[in-house]
Amino acid sequence: MNTTTYTVVRTTVPGGCVASAQVTVTVNQRPTVTTQPPLPAVPIVLATR
Repeated sequence: MNTTTYTVVRTTVPGGCVASAQVTVTVNQRPTVTTQPPLPAVPIVLATR
């Protein structure tokens, strides 16, 4: 899993008040691909005379 914390800081002008907020986001790890997909079927065209 990957976890990242984001912080946002806000300063108001002209008062100079500072506020901040944080949010932590956790993302599950992607599954590992252990096999390759099958090759696509190739159509067979029969020639007629």
